[in-house]
Amino acid sequence: MRHLHLIALGAALSAAAAPAAYAGAFFETAGVAIGGYDPVAYFNQHSATPGLAAITAAYQGSSFRFANAADRDLFVANPAKYAPQYHGFCTFAVAEGAKAPSNPAAFRIVGGKLYLQYSDAVSRQFDQSPAKFLQAAETNWPVVQNKPLEK
Repeated sequence: MRHLHLIALGAALSAAAAPAAYAGAFFETAGVAIGGYDPVAYFNQHSATPGLAAITAAYQGSSFRFANAADRDLFVANPAKYAPQYHGFCTFAVAEGAKAPSNPAAFRIVGGKLYLQYSDAVSRQFDQSPAKFLQAAETNWPVVQNKPLEK
């Protein structure tokens, strides 16, 4: 049932969101990963912070934006530490065996890794049993990463 709810939410977001086109490995909106949010700020400021178009770095073919040059430099030095897991797709959806878009403001850091979710409501569901969802997502990701985005 949760999966059907997630698909319905995904359809609504797909209709309202900017077109997603992928230059690289990560979920991108308007040509940038994480919707243009700074991946380092999630860790250092514990918030979703918009990046600047003038401060960017590429990782696995995707463009990331940063709020400042220091964050960009930290990312360039260790991108795997800061990049979102499951290439920025919704972690909860991956745990359910699907690929769905994520909302940069709906995030969790668990075990020093960044996980994005579809929405705050989905994040609250994730919070009920993060270990269970992360275990399922790890198991599902090898297959899910090759699936098309749920629409």
